[in-house]
Amino acid sequence: MESFSKIATMKQCPKCNIAHKKKGPYCSLLCFNTRIRTLETRKKISEGLKKSQKAKMASIKRRGRTKTYAISKIPGTPYLGNVVIDPIQKQMDRKATAELYGFTVEEIAKAYLRWRDIFRIEGSNLLYSEYLDKLKEAKITPSQVGNKKNQYNLSRYNDIGSYTKENCRFITREENWNEYMAGRTRQISRQSHKLEELGQNQRTATNWIVNRSMETALP
Repeated sequence: MESFSKIATMKQCPKCNIAHKKKGPYCSLLCFNTRIRTLETRKKISEGLKKSQKAKMASIKRRGRTKTYAISKIPGTPYLGNVVIDPIQKQMDRKATAELYGFTVEEIAKAYLRWRDIFRIEGSNLLYSEYLDKLKEAKITPSQVGNKKNQYNLSRYNDIGSYTKENCRFITREENWNEYMAGRTRQISRQSHKLEELGQNQRTATNWIVNRSMETALP
């Protein structure tokens, strides 16, 4: 005998008038979620979403951006420096900036991505326009920056400190590697010197304890 749960009667969907045997009056989720809203109700919902900060952050997340990614879209942002800002779109004018520095639009975009990675490092305050100025000082283009052979890196002096205007410049990848290894050698030398001093102090302390114990043990 067929169970009662499997017995279903034919019903008609009140939205699309399709006959079905599903649980509930509607034939699908689409029909169930359909709501008839007036124009005034839609306008109120739209205005509420525009004022909602949560809705703005959800919109940024859907576009695959973060606050740091959208840094060039902030009107009058101080992080871009002296680049050309489009007065209508309130963001960097790549074409005008490329003409100002003598680069192509693609190179300006590539330089921005590399500068953004450096700017995210804690303590770094190098502006985007200062990054472009350092490229001009080194007489190279953004296409020559990278980790391949004969390419250039933005390096800190003695590989110490943060990326600031006074503490970095563009050098070749080989020069950057040699500077990094020299810094590591100096660091290892300082650590070994400290260990030697610590060991010498420990030996001195041990000898003093032994001598003191022998003196007190004598009758």
